[in-house]
Amino acid sequence: MGSIFQHQHPTLLFRFPKLIYFSYGLNWLIRLRKWYIHAALLPLIRSTKKTSYVLDAGVGDGQFIIPYAKKYRDIHFTGVDISESNIAVIRALCKSEKLTNITALHSNILDCDLPGKVQLLLCIGMLQYIDDDIAVLKKLYQLADDKATLLLYVPINERFVTKFYKHLFNTLPNYETINNRKRVYSEKEIIEKVELSGFHITQKKFTYGFWGILSHELMNSLFLLIIHSNILLKIISLLFLPILLPFIWVFMLVDYFQEKKTGNGLLIIAEKH
Repeated sequence: MGSIFQHQHPTLLFRFPKLIYFSYGLNWLIRLRKWYIHAALLPLIRSTKKTSYVLDAGVGDGQFIIPYAKKYRDIHFTGVDISESNIAVIRALCKSEKLTNITALHSNILDCDLPGKVQLLLCIGMLQYIDDDIAVLKKLYQLADDKATLLLYVPINERFVTKFYKHLFNTLPNYETINNRKRVYSEKEIIEKVELSGFHITQKKFTYGFWGILSHELMNSLFLLIIHSNILLKIISLLFLPILLPFIWVFMLVDYFQEKKTGNGLLIIAEKH
């Protein structure tokens, strides 16, 4: 099951790359962080000048740039990822959709050189897996144009609200353990590192308060049981999924609209001066 957590895409996806949109849609339904990130990203994309560069460091399957590249074809988007499978899927989709304003690079971000300075940089859910996170932030600063904007999203705190999910998380293989997460940030630590790299923070928003954490734990508990448990628990978990989904969505909505003074995620917008 490691491939599920390691971005190894099925062969069918390379033959029919538009199927990736089902994954994008599923993420909208079950990943609360996507709501927060797109709400912050949309106005930044709209304010990006024509012919400018947008860089997504750790682009994954392209869910944070593909939809915008289709709509804003006079902006050039570059996605960088160390997963060859991720890059292959993006390239296949770009070919299928005739997207000429996207470049997908199979590379470590530290080794990247781009043809032009970047006006908008994205670093979403990637930094906690990097050995030298300060070096990555400084590299992004180096690639950034004057007055460029950085949108950074990292999990912080790792607070649990249910003992059941904490037990599953600590005993079963999951995304964090398989991908060898290096650290869990505190708010203070990540802010200090962003500022040390040269960026000036202009906005910050906490995500995943109590209700967001609860929605995440319910969904991921079912997910881990479906993947790792015996056949009986798999069936029970699958039966519980449609029962719990309405509650999960309500909890996500409450979290999204609720003001939070802390949380398990932090969205930062910073500028280069």
